[in-house]
Amino acid sequence: LPEIPSAEQIAKEGLPMAEMMAKQMQKIEELTLYVIELEKKNRELETRSARLNDIEARLKALEEKK
Repeated sequence: LPEIPSAEQIAKEGLPMAEMMAKQMQKIEELTLYVIELEKKNRELETRSARLNDIEARLKALEEKK
């Protein structure tokens, strides 16, 4: 991960706890914002899917009338 030291680096140099906690909080925030964005996109896709299903049902009903 960017800005996160590797396990090897931590083993050699130690782990500055305050710095690591700050970086972890930054990563948690980034992931949380990413999940929120994915949820928005998912809701939009669900809405579009429902509209598409409605259009398909209407088209089928029109075809059956012919």
